[in-house]
This record gives sequence, C-alpha cells and structure tokens, in this order.
Amino acid sequence: MRFGAATPQVGVSWQDLKDTWIALDRDSGFDDLWLCDHLQIVEDGVVRDVLEGWTTLGSLAAATSRVRLGLLVTCASFRSPFLLAKIAATVDEISGGRLIVGLGAGWDEREHTLAGVPFGRRGERIARLERTVDELLEAWSSPEWRPRLRQRPHPPILIGGGGRPRVLELTARRANAANVMGTPQGVGRKWQILDQQCAAVGRPPGEVRRTAQVLLSSGGNRQATVSLLARRRATSTAEAEGFVCPADPTAMRDWLAAYSAVGTEEIIVTSFPDLDLRALQRFSEVVHA
Repeated sequence: MRFGAATPQVGVSWQDLKDTWIALDRDSGFDDLWLCDHLQIVEDGVVRDVLEGWTTLGSLAAATSRVRLGLLVTCASFRSPFLLAKIAATVDEISGGRLIVGLGAGWDEREHTLAGVPFGRRGERIARLERTVDELLEAWSSPEWRPRLRQRPHPPILIGGGGRPRVLELTARRANAANVMGTPQGVGRKWQILDQQCAAVGRPPGEVRRTAQVLLSSGGNRQATVSLLARRRATSTAEAEGFVCPADPTAMRDWLAAYSAVGTEEIIVTSFPDLDLRALQRFSEVVHA
C-alpha cells in the first residue's frame, strides 16, 4: 500500500508549511503530499485564513524534489477549466512532472457566495465537474494551445467525492484515480460501485487507482479529535471514531489493513485539526517500519 499526507494550509504560516513539506519530502516515506482548495474556513464560528491552494502548490513544487503533489481536491467552481489547465501545466513544469490533478464538485455554499460564484444544487455541481474534466482534457490535447506538460499525455486526474454513483461513473470514464472517505466497510462499498461503473463503460477496474482519506489526530489526543470531528460533522462519536486513525501502532496497522482488504491502494492521512509534523512523521515511521 502507498501512503500520502495532506497538510491543509489553514491558519498556518508559509514558512511552517514550507518547512513541513521539505521535511516530509526529505525524511519520510510518504509518496505524495497534498493541500486543500478552500478560500476561507470557519471553524466553530471562528474565521481562519487559508493560503490559496494552487499558488502555494507551485511554490512547494519548487521547494521539493521527490514526492508527487496536488490539491485534495480542486473545486471545479473556482476557476475556468482552461485557466485551470494552464495553471496545472505550469505547476507540472515547476515540479518536474510530479503533479496529480485532484478535482471535486465543491460543497461549501458560503465559500461560493464569498467568491461570487453560483453554488447550485448537487446535480448542477457534478455537471460542472464533468464539464471541467472534459475541457481540461481538451485543452491539454489542443494543437492550437500546445500546453507545456512534463507528463504525457497529461498529469493524472484524481476525482474526489463522497462516493456518489454519478461521481464514480465520471471517475470510471475519465479519471486515473478516485479518492473517498469513510470507514473500511463504507469505503469497500464505494469500491464495489466503482467496479460496477467501470464494467458499465468497458474499462478494467484496475486502471483506476483507489485512494482513501483518513484523519490523524494532531496534538496526540485522539479522543479530543474524535469529539471535535463528531461535533463539526453533526454525527455520533461512534461514527467519528471510524474516520480517525488509532494511536497504538498495532491497532493502526490492523486498521489500515482493513482498508487494504477491501481494495484500497493508497491511504492519504490528514493532520486534523491542525498541522502536526511530528504526528505525520510518527505515522510514516509506523507504516514503513
């Protein structure tokens, strides 16, 4: 199994984020590193600033040399597809061909309002995501545009979402990788749907890499992280438990093995609720021991 780390750039200084990525690129076993694509985060009524995703990613691409990198995931509403194609091609060049283009439909209505972008119903947002993927691929293959891409025919596309059938159908048709979130059992059910969608479009299921996002407690207090997650997601503590990585190394390996058993090929662990380099390093040491 492969492992990635997501370090959402929320309430963190550029220098601390840069130092974290350099350390993980140099000293950890993570295969890829990720940022988020938010314009502003409101947590428990408090507004937290966010460094813009693609601008920050380009800078971190220049500061690292080994890991693959991307946004988990780019909101299809925030940029026109052809502008996004140009931005992604630029970051692919800066990184020396290490970019993964993560894409999603977007879910935060408040951010859309802040940006002056129509939010729309879920079906409309998924349709917008479909158009974005199609127009990205068109732009990258355009003989008139002639994009400068290190990766040919284009950087791999990862589509993230809640595992809804329509999103997984788009993933089966157009993407190189899928990203979902959930317990091992819930993720396994989503991979079964992806198998069905691949069969429906005549694509071998093994062509779509399967990644799952899980949470890693920052600060070392797992129970506090579970309680915070339950409150923010308006769910039960028992359900929130299933999203947060165990602290005990043996329990952690067993928990991750359950994801592998249902077909997950990569775990992307997110430091939550804050950036915690030491927690990410400890995780890498355990899984790569």
